[in-house]
Amino acid sequence: MSRLDRQSMAWLRSHNQAISNSQLFDNGVSLDQRKRLVANEQIRRVLHGAYLAGSAEPDERMLQSALCLAHPELVIAGPSAGRHWHLRFMPDDGLVHAIAPPASHPCSEPWVRVYRTPLLDPEDVITLSDGRRVTSPPRTAVDLTRYVTPSSLASINEHVLSLRYCSEEGLRRCAERLDTPGRPWVRRYLRVLAGRLPGAPSESHGELNVLGEFLRRGVRDLVRQFPITLPGYGPARFDLSVPELLWAFEADLHPSHWTPEGIARDQARDAAAAALGWVTRRGGPVRLSRDNRAATIDSAVAEIGRRREEVARLFQAGLWPPR
Repeated sequence: MSRLDRQSMAWLRSHNQAISNSQLFDNGVSLDQRKRLVANEQIRRVLHGAYLAGSAEPDERMLQSALCLAHPELVIAGPSAGRHWHLRFMPDDGLVHAIAPPASHPCSEPWVRVYRTPLLDPEDVITLSDGRRVTSPPRTAVDLTRYVTPSSLASINEHVLSLRYCSEEGLRRCAERLDTPGRPWVRRYLRVLAGRLPGAPSESHGELNVLGEFLRRGVRDLVRQFPITLPGYGPARFDLSVPELLWAFEADLHPSHWTPEGIARDQARDAAAAALGWVTRRGGPVRLSRDNRAATIDSAVAEIGRRREEVARLFQAGLWPPR
């Protein structure tokens, strides 16, 4: 056999151009035929027990498939799983990270990093249609504690929640199952999660940084992603707000805010909010840059203080809330 049979070609198409020794054998490809296929560059060996299509330029998904086909006991994890779930702050390290059973030695390829643990429940593993096995979003988030800083981890938690992969309680339950004396990093994860302000998740890392600045200045009654219907505009959400004061702050860090259409849309929204008595403040990339963020938040906190005093006076005069 100098060319792949139809069954093997179909398998490659459905498994990211990867195929294992066992699948080739099931398709009737003998060892000698396999060697000829390699010699003819129909397939290429990428690790012991697995091949890629000869024409394929290996990428991470292909290598993950090859690894899972050759080693059914492995589960893609850590930064590799984070990249699969499109989580922020994942390093482009060129490695495939995986979880393996204790005392196992599944693979010595330089592009594979294996973490051994007996704690891997069935609910922690998602089997994809292409045959890859990947840790679930909550298990991935918890495992990433060993790879990222606490501030990045807090942002990753927000990302998991904003993508609606799971709930905050789901993250907590997953971590608590792994919380054993030999895993201090799990307790670190639980501390980060416990420090999360209740409410809807922040939609960007920049927004989370802004929230942290407000909290460090003692503003504790902020609500995240406050939903509101504005007359003449429609449904909207304020990034950060103090609803009792009708005061909101928008972190305009996404490029959609900087286009003429985005600017016009934000102006229309602010006008609709003002008609209901809301005061909206905005911070873009310059005002919320590392150099200017502190001054911007200081100004906003001072305005919140003045707003509290104003609302108190209006309330005593029977003029608050606005009718």
